[in-house]
Amino acid sequence: MPRRNHYDWMAKDKKYAAEVDEIEDVALDFGESQLHKLMNGYSVPDTKVFFNKEDPDSPIIVPLTKHIGPDPSSVIFFLKTKGKKRGFVERTQVEHSGAIGGVKVSIRKAKEKDGN
Repeated sequence: MPRRNHYDWMAKDKKYAAEVDEIEDVALDFGESQLHKLMNGYSVPDTKVFFNKEDPDSPIIVPLTKHIGPDPSSVIFFLKTKGKKRGFVERTQVEHSGAIGGVKVSIRKAKEKDGN
């Protein structure tokens, strides 16, 4: 099926477009859950294999749980994207309103992390 068909259906069929949006929301929800998992740390089942010198053909397999600690990069990413209102930004963001070259222009500097 050509990709163009999909875009045509998105433009013409509201029900189709709504279903595609729902699928995209499910994918986004999954990505967010994986990010939270990385931020919190998680556990996975694992095994450890021991070999007996006296009987090398009969290894001992021990089930265990492997603990993966929180990923600092995931926490930093989350704070940079969702924590901007609380000052977690690396650059100064300047917002302005009004006409450029006109009479009214107001400029506001984003708050720094320490509240200044």
